[in-house]
Amino acid sequence: MEHGFQKSFWQRPEGKVGALFAALLGGAAIWGLSLALPFLLTLTANILALGLIGLALAALLYMILDDKLRTLVFYVYRMAMRGLTGFFIKIDPISILKTYKERIGKKLAEMEKSLAALYAELTKLRKKIKQNNDELERAVALAKEADRQQQKIAYGEQLERVGLLRQSNERLSPLEKQISEAFQTVKKLFEISQSKARNIDFRIDHAESELGAARGARNVLRGAMSILRGSEDDQIADQTFDAIENECAMSLAELETFMDASSTIINSYDLEKGVMQQNGLKLIDEWNKKADVLLGAEGLQTDGESNMAQKTLGNSYNQLLQ
Repeated sequence: MEHGFQKSFWQRPEGKVGALFAALLGGAAIWGLSLALPFLLTLTANILALGLIGLALAALLYMILDDKLRTLVFYVYRMAMRGLTGFFIKIDPISILKTYKERIGKKLAEMEKSLAALYAELTKLRKKIKQNNDELERAVALAKEADRQQQKIAYGEQLERVGLLRQSNERLSPLEKQISEAFQTVKKLFEISQSKARNIDFRIDHAESELGAARGARNVLRGAMSILRGSEDDQIADQTFDAIENECAMSLAELETFMDASSTIINSYDLEKGVMQQNGLKLIDEWNKKADVLLGAEGLQTDGESNMAQKTLGNSYNQLLQ
């Protein structure tokens, strides 16, 4: 046996086979996990949902078993329903009353139908009792006649029939009495219900008239108070008036500015015009003087000098016009 370098397990041939087998085993595990992953996710979601449902059921059970919490929830629910009912009553109370009236009318119609059906049954029962009494009298008469004629079989049959008819009437008569009393009671209740329905009709008509008058007065009062206290329309009107006043003020300011600028231009023009008039008067005065001098010396000049003088006077006149 050599004491040289000793190879590890993974460096030996069986180690390479083991590594390959381990890689295959790891790949198979990953593949199996990928197949099982949807199931695991669904299972986790179901467990979470089950936990939430259990928590909700536990809270509900606690609310049911705990007297204080149950009472608190009941009062909160009752307050919410009362507030909701009050909200609808404030919206249209007359419609609620008319709906109540319609429901009472339907109940009265059902009650009247039931009363009619009960009376029909009572009539049938009374008719049956009367029919039994008539047959009983006839059976008694037949039994007497059979006894007189010594017909034992017929006599026995008629006696048996008399017994059955009496037994039937003994059972039907108390029933007829009970149904008759029930009919009278229901009839009385029906009459009371009709009276209540008529009172409700009157109260609804009165409430509708009263509410209409009250709402009309309130609308008038609100209109007057809105005018006195001011409303959004008043604010809009005030803003409109302010806008008109601002626009008028701006227009007047622009007009004043224009007038001031025009006054400056007009004054400047008047000054220039006055200077030009002074210059013109000065030139006219000089021209007149020159004309007097030239015209005074015209008689002493020759024709050529006279033409020269007229030419000079014309030039002076042209300068004056310029």
